[in-house]
Amino acid sequence: LPIFTGLRIGLSTAKGLAQSLNIPLVTVSTLDVLAAASVRPGFVTAPLLDAKQRHIYVAFYAGHHRDDDVQPLSGYLALKPEQVAVQAKELTGGNRLAVCGDGATLCREYFDLEGLAVLELPSWYNLPRASILGRLAARRLAAGQVQDVAAAQPLYVRRAAAELAREARRAEEAEGNASTP
Repeated sequence: LPIFTGLRIGLSTAKGLAQSLNIPLVTVSTLDVLAAASVRPGFVTAPLLDAKQRHIYVAFYAGHHRDDDVQPLSGYLALKPEQVAVQAKELTGGNRLAVCGDGATLCREYFDLEGLAVLELPSWYNLPRASILGRLAARRLAAGQVQDVAAAQPLYVRRAAAELAREARRAEEAEGNASTP
């Protein structure tokens, strides 16, 4: 399944369970889960997910210990690999960066061009761990960070290619209709 469809199905399932069982709904981003597993003292952490079409899903984090007090330094972003490197240099001040995820290899040459000291974590850090997801969700629940079940929506950092193509077609059609006398 494409990621957008899978995300909608997963959230719909969670919403249905939360509503039918009358339990709270807590959401956690995959980027948050990957970052919590990857934090290294003295490093800015950046999970990098290949979003296809030369884009990377990324967020930057600071923290002192794995899964402990991971603090976002940026929002969730969809950037081209060269933009990831520029953003990383700005946020790290040229200091150390720890990266994980399947998008790391796509950014490697740009990190080098920016002169960044990058710790590329082993491949087992590329997949979110259920144990960390559970701990992050439990913390959010304890802090009262729950979602309104009816209003909860998937978080899309970037719109699907099909949506962008449909929008472009409609714009062309509207432009064509506007120029027709």
